[in-house]
Amino acid sequence: MSIQFFVKDFRLNTNEQSYIEKRVAKIAHFGSKLNDEATVIRVEIEKRETKAMEDHFDAKIHVNVPAPHNTPIFAEDHAETPTKAIDLVLEKLTKQIEKYKTKMSGK
Repeated sequence: MSIQFFVKDFRLNTNEQSYIEKRVAKIAHFGSKLNDEATVIRVEIEKRETKAMEDHFDAKIHVNVPAPHNTPIFAEDHAETPTKAIDLVLEKLTKQIEKYKTKMSGK
């Protein structure tokens, strides 16, 4: 599993980046397909200029599960900090991965 980071209009400090890496790496615990070397996880975080301080960061995570299914799994959300935004996205992504696992085990 490889994790790719794309950050726009700001820089993550080392604490934020290591926190996000640890949280995203937990996706691998959902099954062998997600822990496969061919699985690519793309983490995108963008800082937006808003009048209000809340919802300042957009976060998106794309997970490309390898063959035979070649299933893309995607979630996005926004929050006042990059780490909170990632936590919200991971909640959504976890639900989607559980649905994916249920769907694949039923076949």
